Amino acid sequence: MGPCSWCRAVRVLTLIAFCAGLAACGGAAAPSVLIQVAGVYDIQKTFTEDTCGSDLAGRVVTNPGDVSHEPGASSFLLTDHGTRTLRGSVSSDGSFQLEASSGIVHGSIPAVDTFSAGRFTATGFRVHDVTELSATATSAACRLAEDWDATKVGPPNVIP
Repeated sequence: MGPCSWCRAVRVLTLIAFCAGLAACGGAAAPSVLIQVAGVYDIQKTFTEDTCGSDLAGRVVTNPGDVSHEPGASSFLLTDHGTRTLRGSVSSDGSFQLEASSGIVHGSIPAVDTFSAGRFTATGFRVHDVTELSATATSAACRLAEDWDATKVGPPNVIP
């Protein structure tokens, strides 16, 4: 083997080692972007339906909310004005579902909230909430519906 053959062999081995090193480190691929929606939100709730006779349709209330979420995870928790924590799951495109939530309204009326059409954006989230209130000895069963439009406080959400 002559000197040029030996140099060529060293170059080939160096190139192989370099390529193997790139592969071990993930190569030159761009880092993946993970969904990130954790943070504080101002939630504006607009009543869209009221069959309870409370005359709430069209009224707007605002309360704080907080989302706990690990970057890239599918599960998250939404604390709604500090009184309840809702469990949810989010897809990488920002769409999300919240589990139904049971509770007591006005200290004595059993109610169930169901949620639909949830979507996180860079600036907040939207979701539709329907509250079914059970009949009691003093009131008939009825329904309230709200559209939640939340604005993120602080850095924007990351939606890949």
